[in-house]
Amino acid sequence: MTQPTVSVIIPAFNAADTLRTALGSVQEQSFRQWEAVVIDDGSKDRTAEVVASLALSDRRIRYHKTPSNKGPSAARNSGLAKAQGEYVMFLDADDWIGKHHILRLVKALHRNPLAGGAYTGYTFVTEDGRSQYRIHRNLAEPLSQYLAHSCPFAIHACLVKRHLVQDALGFDETLVFGEDWDLWQRLTRRNIKFLSLDECSAFYQARKGSLTRACGRIIPDGLTVIRRGHAADTSHNGSQPAYESGAPAGNFPSAIFYFILVATGYLVGAGAEVPKACNELPSINVQSFPENIAASTVLDGLMYGAGCSRAELAARWMELWPALAQALQNIFPESVADLNEDVVRREVERQLAKELGPETAPVTLGRTHVLRARLEAGGTPVEIPEGVEVVRAHVSLDNRPFDVADMPVVPGVLAQAAPAAAVLKKHRSIFDPHTRRIIRDNPQLVRLLLGRRTIFFLWDLIHVSRSRWRRRLSAYLSSRINSFLAVRFGLSPVQSRQQECPTIEDRAPSLAESDPERMAWEKVFATVDPWSFGSAYEQTKYKHTLELLPDTPIGDALELACAEGDFTAKLAPRVGHLVAADISEQALLRARQRCGELQNVTFRRSNLRRDPIGRFDLIVCSEVLYYLNDRFELRRLASRLAKSLSTGGHLLMTHSNLVVDDNGVTGFDWVHGFGARFIGETFASIPGLHLVRELRTPLYRVQLFRREPGRRRYSTGPGELISREAVLPSDPEVCGRINWDGCAITRARAYTTNVTRELPILMYHRIASHGPDGLAPYRVSPEAFERQLAYLKHHGYISIGLDEWVYALSAQDGRLPGRLVCLTFDDGYLDFRENAWPLLKHYGFSATVFLPTDLVGRSAEWDRTYGEPAELMSWNDVRALAKEGVTFGAHGAGHRRLNQLSVADMFVEGRLSREKIEAELGSPVRVMAYPYGGNSDLVRRAMESCGFISAVSTNPGLSRLGDDQMALPRQEILGADKMDDFIAKLGPPEPATIDRRMRYYLDRWTRRNLWR
Repeated sequence: MTQPTVSVIIPAFNAADTLRTALGSVQEQSFRQWEAVVIDDGSKDRTAEVVASLALSDRRIRYHKTPSNKGPSAARNSGLAKAQGEYVMFLDADDWIGKHHILRLVKALHRNPLAGGAYTGYTFVTEDGRSQYRIHRNLAEPLSQYLAHSCPFAIHACLVKRHLVQDALGFDETLVFGEDWDLWQRLTRRNIKFLSLDECSAFYQARKGSLTRACGRIIPDGLTVIRRGHAADTSHNGSQPAYESGAPAGNFPSAIFYFILVATGYLVGAGAEVPKACNELPSINVQSFPENIAASTVLDGLMYGAGCSRAELAARWMELWPALAQALQNIFPESVADLNEDVVRREVERQLAKELGPETAPVTLGRTHVLRARLEAGGTPVEIPEGVEVVRAHVSLDNRPFDVADMPVVPGVLAQAAPAAAVLKKHRSIFDPHTRRIIRDNPQLVRLLLGRRTIFFLWDLIHVSRSRWRRRLSAYLSSRINSFLAVRFGLSPVQSRQQECPTIEDRAPSLAESDPERMAWEKVFATVDPWSFGSAYEQTKYKHTLELLPDTPIGDALELACAEGDFTAKLAPRVGHLVAADISEQALLRARQRCGELQNVTFRRSNLRRDPIGRFDLIVCSEVLYYLNDRFELRRLASRLAKSLSTGGHLLMTHSNLVVDDNGVTGFDWVHGFGARFIGETFASIPGLHLVRELRTPLYRVQLFRREPGRRRYSTGPGELISREAVLPSDPEVCGRINWDGCAITRARAYTTNVTRELPILMYHRIASHGPDGLAPYRVSPEAFERQLAYLKHHGYISIGLDEWVYALSAQDGRLPGRLVCLTFDDGYLDFRENAWPLLKHYGFSATVFLPTDLVGRSAEWDRTYGEPAELMSWNDVRALAKEGVTFGAHGAGHRRLNQLSVADMFVEGRLSREKIEAELGSPVRVMAYPYGGNSDLVRRAMESCGFISAVSTNPGLSRLGDDQMALPRQEILGADKMDDFIAKLGPPEPATIDRRMRYYLDRWTRRNLWR
């Protein structure tokens, strides 16, 4: 016999019934240079006869027998000593391998001679052989790190160089369970490379009782291997420096938790006794582990232990659950982990329910009820059995399967519209056969998808990075299809904008309307004193304006845009006769009341753009000219005003400095086409007008012109220049529009040349300089926060609320003009009121604060383990901030992880928190944030049932079209973030379509006004 390349070592103990299959699979290999070394570990059955009968016809099969049963590890080590091949594979006597299994592994190792081993996935076969599951772990970490907490492949899925196993001293014979896992762990920590093949050609058949002898050792031995993986290994010189000290200690609790879960499931499935908790277990924070992964881990253990499929487990569930619940209580006492067995049960039952098709409905699996629903029968009620917490609905359309939705419920009657509406919120791929069928069967939908809205969307899409085309297009089509079906079956009203929540487009200027009509100004003056005329800022401006009045007597005077008559009352005593004009009748009514005792004042309604002016010795025109359409209309009005002045008459104007004139100096970032500087330059260029005097402050200019008919040349500058300091506006919104020392990009430019397709929703906790060290990542200093706000303002960002963005996602295909950002603050710390809000007001940004309602006015008790908890805002603070424009959302009632609660408690947390805030503020609450970010599809649907229309998670990323509105991602801003980190979390500004950008440059030249 030629020298074999591969030695297949098969330990066998009383394996006569299965050994023929195992050896047969080796004999059928397409790779022929192998030997099979069978180690009979003291068998008492016909194992020797089976091997002998096969060896007669195949000399590559070698048989050795040990005098007594010493266990698989000793048998494998014995076979290793007798093996002759360059590579070894360890095959259990009750498993088998596919025809090309060895060939593929050998070829992979020959192509990569530096690798020490190679492995494939494996196929799990139930005991009856009817069900198979392909299992291939896609590792997100190095194999050596993964092996510190679990083994990703079956023992016979791996082919390894024989000398490496011998150098590692083979299998640890003190281990009854996990001996192969321990071996691979030791090899990879020696810097030995293993190749992963995308195959599942090793077959593992679960047989109940196959590990009966090892059941009592599964948990102790498994914990031993995990501890070794997290401990230092200095027994040899081949350890990788990165792994010599073991896996990170912080990963140890999670490794223990998941292993004990799968081991407990295995023992319960096998009908074996589960030991009580080991005193050496570390304290485990169960709430930090996703409940769906924990449930899946338990199910894997049950499936392996019972040797059956998940569908069969579903049939046996009510028999298995009592034993599993008791085992979990025993293995996880409160001193080790506060495990909520009800949550585990709910998630396990949900996953088992996925194995039950619609043909089984209606059926109840513990607390999960499986039913069928039809989109067409939205109003038909369905009875929910007592004790059910979750409904899994198989929804059909036109008697064909459509989708599946899981919903949290309370016992009683459920309308079929509920699960139908739930499936219409799910993403729908254009490549899904159901989606293509819906489009094909609905001509009206086809016409809708070929309409103008789609054309505009595609035009915008070609301006997006090509790598994002498929995702955006898929999300757009999914949204349109779901909206169409919802309207067709009456499952939701046609989307309309909420009047109480204006969007950015309501506040931003309209590009189609340049001259405010009378009714627009009547709307402005529907509010008394809309610009705080009595404030120190306005009064100082009036004083500066009067300071520039000409020294000569003034006979007839005209005040354009007199508003409510505050300045009129101050000007009237300084002139002979005053005509006060305004476009708004409401403004004139209040002006007449204010100046009722002044006999020399006449009021008239006038539109300065169209109505005749008359002739006057003095014309006062303040804070109004930047509402004209463009530079051409401004120049025409300037000529008209010049001609309306008597010879030697004066024109007095006061206007604010705008950054649109010069973005390198201080000014207001309003969306007008020009400010005081450009207005002054335009009037100075009118023949016959001479700029006599100018008073300048950082925020506005007062300019006095005199009519000199013989003067032909343009004024080059004021004859007299006066500098004064300005008082800051008292209105936070006005003050927030000031850009000190200019800006990099104006709001008007950003509004036209940029578009937001991916919104950064920023998440903050505390804005404070001091606190417990353990909470430092969640604490941003006021100085750092101010630098971040200054950056946002300097670069043209505008803050919006979550309601506005959610509306844009559904009705505007996830895009809004300008550079937008959403600022959110969790927990309602007192330092938000003391440190954050004053800065937000100063820089002109809004905010949304999420409150744990049961703890308002108290302290953040959930942080007490780190030190003295920080103080939270009181309801008085909340009400005061709400009046100033802060939006408040819910953060649960008691700041509990919602995904770790029962369904009933989920509803209680959601409803109580929403109703409490609404009662305190007297306004609807429609947004929430999940405490600790803990959410699942059940939590999201529960919060939706509680009346919330959107919610934010702690998942990182930018929010975009296609996101679940009940789990919008956020970018967490940490205390250690540098400015580069902060800027990176905003994402790059996105350009608008080329037609909008070209329009901006044209408007910039014409100085087109963007105010509506």
